[in-house]
Amino acid sequence: MPASFLRRVAGPVIAALALPIGASAIELRDEFRAAIEQGVANGRYQSVAVGLLDNGEQSQWLFGAVAPGGAKPTADTVYEIGSTTRCFTGLLLAEALYAGKIRLDDTLGRIFADIRFADPKLAATTIGEIAAHRAGLPPVASNLFPRNVDDPYVAFDAATLAAWLAHAHVDGAGTYRYSELGVAVLGEAIARIYRKDYRSLMTADVLAPLALAESGFGNVPHLVDGFRDGKSAPHWQHQAFAPASGLRASLSDLMRFAAATLRPDSSSLRAAILLARQPRAAAGGGETALAWQIVPVESDGQKWPLLWQAGITGGFASFVGIRTDKQRAVVLLGNAGIDLSTLGLTLIADRNAPPAPPKILPMFAPASLAYAGLYRFDTGGDLLVRATDDGLSMQIGGYVPQIMSAYDDDAFEIAGASGQLTFERTDAKVVGAILHRGGTNLHANRLSEGAPTLKRNTSPLDAKELAAYAGDYALSGSARAHVVVATPGLRAQLTGTAATFLQSCAHDLFCDADGTLEIAFTREKGGKASALDWRQGVFEARATRDDW
Repeated sequence: MPASFLRRVAGPVIAALALPIGASAIELRDEFRAAIEQGVANGRYQSVAVGLLDNGEQSQWLFGAVAPGGAKPTADTVYEIGSTTRCFTGLLLAEALYAGKIRLDDTLGRIFADIRFADPKLAATTIGEIAAHRAGLPPVASNLFPRNVDDPYVAFDAATLAAWLAHAHVDGAGTYRYSELGVAVLGEAIARIYRKDYRSLMTADVLAPLALAESGFGNVPHLVDGFRDGKSAPHWQHQAFAPASGLRASLSDLMRFAAATLRPDSSSLRAAILLARQPRAAAGGGETALAWQIVPVESDGQKWPLLWQAGITGGFASFVGIRTDKQRAVVLLGNAGIDLSTLGLTLIADRNAPPAPPKILPMFAPASLAYAGLYRFDTGGDLLVRATDDGLSMQIGGYVPQIMSAYDDDAFEIAGASGQLTFERTDAKVVGAILHRGGTNLHANRLSEGAPTLKRNTSPLDAKELAAYAGDYALSGSARAHVVVATPGLRAQLTGTAATFLQSCAHDLFCDADGTLEIAFTREKGGKASALDWRQGVFEARATRDDW
């Protein structure tokens, strides 16, 4: 788009937080402005950049500051955009399809011909199936064992991705399941076809033609720090997962991208943009395209497609939404790790604004102990609440614990804003809890005070004894346990989670210091461990040795 399209005329400060940019009749509705300002005041949002595009006219608003006590953001401030990177990788795929470089029926076995696939089904999986998220791929690779969960992809390189392709087994093909891993595989596949680095290819074939000069990977100019609940969060560094969530972009650039997506006729990528917008398969009440999620919206008595994509990293969030029926787009960027998709979807769909994210309250050990215990849902299944060094954690059967943050009396937000847990009291004593998640409310009665622990006396072992247990163990097709020697004990972690240090507490049994995790090993005749039983609160799983 020409530079004149993005007019930047400074306007008055709104409520001392929002700076509108651009002379236009477009207005950000008061309820949305108030929700964002309240989120900033509550310390949940840091800075939020908002762009609205309507029939070629645009306005931008800038809220908050890029750091506590810092400067206001600008339209050129650069943010991590997380999974919104899929919009660009999908467009790169569409360009490769249009150029005849790749076909949707090309298989992984053909493109990754140097890899010997253990699973013929995975080798036969097509690019089209992966692009539509119907290939049965898990959200992340089962061999993702981050050194630091605050920067999960930093060590996941091309060799690690190749190891997953060579050894993994998939199931559930044909059913929609969004997969970050799938987008990473698409990016690597395209790079192989062109025999170029993915980042270089993206820059030359998509970012440059769209004049997105401020966007890129790594430490790009004007990139701000990220935050979560007012605390600094590290930037995510990407290798093989760059096509899924590695791009950084400014509001100005994403507005150019949105404008080109709405009206691509003057763009050299016109054919690819139109191809990337086309629905490919049903997806959870909507559809999915090469570059977008699609949900239906009603307008003038008809249903029209709303194209959108959102992303969230440790300290950033993003949203881009497109409506071709109204020639409208919404772009949201924030440097706080709290989801912006609900805000974006309601804004572009002309619905009521969601409430602002509530202020997080400090939780100290004596108060957190009041909630600890074992609870049982009325519908069956257990809930375990435990006091931790960070405050409080919750765990439901079959899942590992999740940290919670208090936002009101007896009310907690589950990590990642994936739900809330509220507690019931009788005569000041906690007697029950209600899990609010996905539009459902599940009630649980408290069975015991205090969470059960597995505390045992531990003893150190030397490296030679510990070596018999080290290795990888498969829990399922999408989850593994990784065990390494960390003399005088072991360090163990599940796919995508933090590692835990354990020491011997009995023959072939290892325990952590808090009494929350216990791993029992089964050994073969030669002395090497062949399986393990992972016991962590109300999560128990058996895994067999599966070294890659």
